[in-house]
Amino acid sequence: MGKSKRRTTAEDILEVVSPELHELKQYFGTDISLLIYKVRVAQGKSPQTICSLLGTEHPLDRKVCQVFCARSSAIKEEQSLGNKSRGHSQTVLHPNYTGGGRDLLRQQGLADSHHSLNELKQGRKLFRIEKGVGRPGISSVLSPAYSKLQHLPLSEERRLIQLLNTGGLPEFLILADDLSPTQYLYQSWYDNNQVPFKV
Repeated sequence: MGKSKRRTTAEDILEVVSPELHELKQYFGTDISLLIYKVRVAQGKSPQTICSLLGTEHPLDRKVCQVFCARSSAIKEEQSLGNKSRGHSQTVLHPNYTGGGRDLLRQQGLADSHHSLNELKQGRKLFRIEKGVGRPGISSVLSPAYSKLQHLPLSEERRLIQLLNTGGLPEFLILADDLSPTQYLYQSWYDNNQVPFKV
C-alpha cells in the first residue's frame, strides 16, 4: 500500500509564496503580453496543453499561465450562467457548486478531460479566495503555489483566507492590491482575444 500524501495546509501555501513576493513584483513589473499572446494563439487546446507548449523564459511563466487559464474558465462559466457583471456569481463561489463543467468545456471546444475540469475547479477556488480577501490580485500573488493549491482542502482554503486577512501578512495584501489592475488588464486581453501589442 502506497504512502498517502500529506494534505496541503494554508501554511504550506504561504511558505511557498513568501520568498517569491519580491520576484513576483519584479515579474509583473515587466511586460508579459507576449506570454498572453502565446496562450491565446493556442486557444482551443486544453489549459494543460497550452502551458506545456510554452517555451518558458521565466520560472513563473507556466504558473502565471495556469492562473490565467483557470480564471478564464471560471469567468466563462459565470458568463454562461448569465452573470455579466464584474463581480463573481454566488453560485460559482459556493464551495459545493459542481455546475455543468463538462457542458461548458464542450461549448468552449475543449475536451472534458481531467485537466480541463481541474482548471475549472481551480478557477472557482481562486475566485473564492479573491472574494474572501477582497483583492482579485491575490490570485497572481499565489501563482507560485498553484500546484499546491490544487490539493488544498476547503477547510484549509478558509484558513488561508483567514490568515491573509488577520494573520499579520500585509506584504501579501499590499502586493495583491498592486497587482489587481495589472491582472485585470491581462485577463481582459486573454478573455477577449485581444492582442496587447503589435505583431
